[in-house]
Amino acid sequence: MHPNVLKETKYYSVTVGHFFTAIHNLKLLFLNSRRFHLLHDLKILLANRTSYS
Repeated sequence: MHPNVLKETKYYSVTVGHFFTAIHNLKLLFLNSRRFHLLHDLKILLANRTSYS
């Protein structure tokens, strides 16, 4: 492989990695604000499921 192509490929993959990391962090921020409520709902759902069975 040509060194230049390799360098560009590496740069591209790093850029994509940063992009996905940024999206992941945004997703985590969004989820963290709702995580408590989601966990609370899950606990209720699990409690209901166990009481039904």
